[in-house]
Amino acid sequence: MIQLPPVVSAREYQALKVTEVDGYIELGIQERGNDRTSNAGADDYDSDAIAFDEILHLNIDGSIMHSRLLHFNGSGDFRMRQETSNTAGDGRQNDDRLLLGGKLDLNFLQEHPYQLDLHGEILDATVDPKFGETYDVTTEQTSAIFSYDEGPLPFRIGYIRDSTDASSDRDDNDQSGDEFFIRANYDIKDFTSGDLTYRDEHTDYNFSSAPGETDKRKVDLRSFLANNITYLDESKQDMFIGRLVIEDGSNIVKGRLYRGTGLLRFRHSETLSTNYDLNAQRRERDGEDVDSLIFNARLRHQFWLSLTTQPRLWADLEDAPFGTTRRYGGELTEDYTKKLGDWGRLSMSLIPRAELQERRPTGETGFVIDESVVLANLTPVALAQRDVDRTSIHVTDASGLLIYTEGLDYTVTVRGLVTELTRILTGDIGDPETVLVDYEFNNADESDILDRAIRTHVSLNVHDWIEIYSGYTDRKQKLLDGVSETKLDSSTRWLAGLNMTGSWMSARIEFEDEKGTFTSYQSLSETLSVYTPGTFLWNARCSATHTGMTYRDTNDEVDRWSLIAVYRQRIGQRGWLDVEAEYLRERWDSTLSRANDIDAFRSQASYNWDFRSFEFELGARVSVTEQPQYDEINHRVFMRFIRNF
Repeated sequence: MIQLPPVVSAREYQALKVTEVDGYIELGIQERGNDRTSNAGADDYDSDAIAFDEILHLNIDGSIMHSRLLHFNGSGDFRMRQETSNTAGDGRQNDDRLLLGGKLDLNFLQEHPYQLDLHGEILDATVDPKFGETYDVTTEQTSAIFSYDEGPLPFRIGYIRDSTDASSDRDDNDQSGDEFFIRANYDIKDFTSGDLTYRDEHTDYNFSSAPGETDKRKVDLRSFLANNITYLDESKQDMFIGRLVIEDGSNIVKGRLYRGTGLLRFRHSETLSTNYDLNAQRRERDGEDVDSLIFNARLRHQFWLSLTTQPRLWADLEDAPFGTTRRYGGELTEDYTKKLGDWGRLSMSLIPRAELQERRPTGETGFVIDESVVLANLTPVALAQRDVDRTSIHVTDASGLLIYTEGLDYTVTVRGLVTELTRILTGDIGDPETVLVDYEFNNADESDILDRAIRTHVSLNVHDWIEIYSGYTDRKQKLLDGVSETKLDSSTRWLAGLNMTGSWMSARIEFEDEKGTFTSYQSLSETLSVYTPGTFLWNARCSATHTGMTYRDTNDEVDRWSLIAVYRQRIGQRGWLDVEAEYLRERWDSTLSRANDIDAFRSQASYNWDFRSFEFELGARVSVTEQPQYDEINHRVFMRFIRNF
């Protein structure tokens, strides 16, 4: 039987067809205040404001001629805002604005191998974080993307232009730029696949924190990225994974970066596998070129269900203007797990390692560019190099554009030859956030050093309720060749702890003791959490953590307390009350500085109610921070009413 193509009704072709219209109306009021008092008598700040918002949002979905020919989706925001603010020194100001925003997406020739997408967007919004300042953000974006999805090399080519203007009571930051990209994908008979991407980006940044003061920065960045996966057998157990990155930047992001990685993975049997990976990188920046080459070979063999052996070998070469460093090493990991009847599980690990380091410095001073450091909570993080020049430390965000300030965003602590960074709770560094650090350090003497270490860990789990664990690390360095004044890093570390987890509580206590050449300390940490089993009507959770540390080399002592409480209660059939409170306290008994002392209290409460197409929210937030540098109080009260249609 011959099947005829389906008959397309003329009704499917319409000059304009609207398939869906929806939206909402929102009414809101917000009162906020910020009061910062500097103990040095400078940089005091005081402001308060009250704002009314009325928002109408419409969303329209439809097509022109036919949904496969041209499909469109558009939305519009019409916002009336009346705000009265009062800033110390500037007096009371009124700001009445009509804010218009919206977006439009056009999709041409859908269900064809080729497709054109056009996007335009203008958006005025208020970024209202849980704590901190409220930002008004205006975003504009236009883009055109053409894609072709058939043939041996499907590709997408596009152009994007956007701008963002974010302003608060204290500063004004805006950026604008454009980007051109082309991306192609390939897949050859399920044997090898990957993608190729080229990007050309241009961005201008303007930062303003005071009237008449503007910091302008520009970034031009071109990059090429290639990824590949190649299967070496039909079962797809053996494979090669490769990645190539080339970046060429100017202005703020200067220089070139070449990075290539390759991984060979072989699965010989269910219990035996091997991996070989190579990482090569070259960074060129202002004539200061740094080359690095890292090779790893790993084998994993599971002798029995309870015993796994993993030997690893590596070689590492770094060639920089300040010298050359070579590392050759090996490591053996033995993991043993034994089930003890129906009541417990015993786990043990033993990891010996050895590494030969050959240092050949060419100058007295070395440098590090863009060292990646993750700062979280109030935990100090040590820089990778020893004997750092404190005055040379330069910290930025991950983009390298936003520069953080010592004393406002982070603190620097030097203990012997170790340099530590700690985020300041009230600064601009997020929790957690990855930052980039540039610095100089006093170069090591020419030497050959044997670095040996052994780590052990034992844990006993009883009924998945109690876990007792302990660990020991012994690291020693031996000078094989070089001057006797070469600084060697040796240390021993003990760790012991207890975890308990139940249906309504959990507790942890941990003791740590480290004695080393560059750092020596003791710490004791206790955490207790109490929570109610989840119910339909209410639930609550409370957690308290205390950590005490003593540094033997400087006799510094730090005492940290953290208390968090969360409560949720259903009110009526459709309402919820949420309350959250957090208290942080840190005290330093230090010969260096007490700049890290802090008392901080934060709390928020909100009531949400919804019925059919109606939504209502009432909330309040307050934060109080006391530090040696300044005291700060923030508060916010808001109410919103939304009607969906």
